[in-house]
Amino acid sequence: MSSYADEQYTVYSESERAARKPHVCAACREPIAPGERYTSAFIVFDGDANTVKRCARCQVIHEHL
Repeated sequence: MSSYADEQYTVYSESERAARKPHVCAACREPIAPGERYTSAFIVFDGDANTVKRCARCQVIHEHL
């Protein structure tokens, strides 16, 4: 079990990737263009699994919060 931002997640796993196709940042809703670096976070919370993609800028902000 991981603890992150005062919440308890059953699973929390992040990986940094280079986009192979266009994505949209879950935080700022700006596009993530092919070739740009982004973070993909796999989260299981309260039995629900989700994948969240954050652009590099929003990931830095997320880490400081």
